[in-house]
Amino acid sequence: MSNRRQRRQSLVKPTRRPSARRRKPAQGGRRRAQPSFREALRGANSRAWRRSHQPSVQQAIAASHAGDLTEDFIVRHLWLRRFLAIFVLLPISIITTYSFFGIVGTADLEFWLETEFWHFALGFILWIGLFTTQTLRQWWLYLYVLGHELTHAIFIIASFGRIGEISISSEGGYVQTTKTSLLIALSPYFVPFWTVVLLSIYTLAAWIWSLPPMPRGVLVAMGFTWGFHLIWTIWMIPKDQPDLRENGVLFSLLFVYLINLGVILGLLSLASAIQPTVFVDQWLETLAQGRDALLGLARWLKRSLV
Repeated sequence: MSNRRQRRQSLVKPTRRPSARRRKPAQGGRRRAQPSFREALRGANSRAWRRSHQPSVQQAIAASHAGDLTEDFIVRHLWLRRFLAIFVLLPISIITTYSFFGIVGTADLEFWLETEFWHFALGFILWIGLFTTQTLRQWWLYLYVLGHELTHAIFIIASFGRIGEISISSEGGYVQTTKTSLLIALSPYFVPFWTVVLLSIYTLAAWIWSLPPMPRGVLVAMGFTWGFHLIWTIWMIPKDQPDLRENGVLFSLLFVYLINLGVILGLLSLASAIQPTVFVDQWLETLAQGRDALLGLARWLKRSLV
């Protein structure tokens, strides 16, 4: 194992406080325009990247293997990820998505009318409102970075890696480690850290004090924390995240999408909104339909070219 240490970073918005001094207007008598939130976000990531000397994609892959790897091996490794993304993960994502909407559309109507579902949805809607109005945005952003980097750290420890340093702030964060892997890099994008923390605390409290199963307040908090994870993840993904580039952007996005879709299916299954066996049957039926469509297309192309 190489001893080179890597830093995994989160892309976040920088904190800028207005200066007490007035700046002179630029030439032409106009003040310099303030950067948009998107531009500021990209600028923060670039500065954090330079400060931490983030290794390139090739270096990150090389550091996760024993010995000195050749550039040819690294290039083949990346091309293998692209091949798997296009010919394996992409078809699976399409089939799973089609099956998901097909099975959700036939779910029992009573589930969508239950108070438990609407309490969970209420928490989700509350977070949407806070996010869109930018209420306490810097504070929420710090919590997101904290959860993101702690998730990296937990998966590093679970993979028997060593942590050298952790940096967390509203301007960015990183975990310095001697180990990297697919799960270490992408875990914050499919593990709702604060939802897991909430459920862990409630489970422990329920075991000690015999609390009732899932009271309304806990359901609202679950919806809020899961919405917090989902919305921030969707917002951050397009912002040039180093974690995604390490294993190839397309491969990473499809992998994260499938895991998150699996989490949603698991929650619906636990809530008895759908039956796992019914979903599997739907998935296999969709796979057969896709196969028949591809065979029909292949026969049509063969007749057209001959």
